[in-house]
Amino acid sequence: MKTIYKNNKIKFLIFGLAIACVVSLGIFVQGCSQEDELSDYSLNVLDSNIANAPELEDYVIAGVDFELSMTNFTNELKKIDFSKLEVTYDAEGNEVIQLPATLASIEIEKKVQMYNEKKEVLFNKFQQFASFGNDMRGKYFQQCFQSSVNVSNKLLDLGIKVRPLLKTDNEGSMYFIDLYYTAEDNALFNYLMTTWISNPNYVEIYLIFYSDGSVTAFQSEAAKPEISGHLVLDTLNGKYYFPAGGNNNQVTGIGHTHTDSATAYANDKANIPSGLNRYIYFNGALYKY
Repeated sequence: MKTIYKNNKIKFLIFGLAIACVVSLGIFVQGCSQEDELSDYSLNVLDSNIANAPELEDYVIAGVDFELSMTNFTNELKKIDFSKLEVTYDAEGNEVIQLPATLASIEIEKKVQMYNEKKEVLFNKFQQFASFGNDMRGKYFQQCFQSSVNVSNKLLDLGIKVRPLLKTDNEGSMYFIDLYYTAEDNALFNYLMTTWISNPNYVEIYLIFYSDGSVTAFQSEAAKPEISGHLVLDTLNGKYYFPAGGNNNQVTGIGHTHTDSATAYANDKANIPSGLNRYIYFNGALYKY
């Protein structure tokens, strides 16, 4: 009997230790979970100096205005029959093609200039912004969309409605919970977050002329002020193609925007392949050079 009692006592002790281990493990897992939650929460807290900065608001407004203007510019460009446009010549004998007033009214060259300027100001003041990942940058952009009165009013002027979904904790720090956005919201977020913000170069608009008579607008981030970016064209049998513009036909000419004058810079001439028509788009007209 004594032997049986000792064995039962040992079994009970082992069972008790097992229960204690399970309880301790549960507490440890719960603690880790809470730490993870706190860690996740801390990633959502924004730097109020950046989040409330007028430079960030200006960048968001300029970026959205540029993107929407680019869409309108592209749509109007598709309506033009270039074979029916009036061709004149400047004092130096260079060809000038006057475009419809509806295209000029968009002022796409001014919109791209404003975007480049606001982006440069933002990066100069908050250099750390360039090192943020897309997720963190997205939170700052969302804050502008959802809580800035200045941004909201401007977006309303542009025909975009936004919802005020920004939350604050007990200490007044801003953070975001999981939210659902419309397709239009997501398109604008993605444009601001990934299309240009992580690229330090100058944004420029190209016009691609195709052999079927169509013309398309293309955004390039390969340029710098006063230096036209170089588009990478496909070549076949001595002919040029640019399918990235949405057309597989032969390229016959390339134009790009200027914001100050219709005069081509030396590097503009060097960066367009020989054999193609070259144009400067300025103030609603195409200037051949």
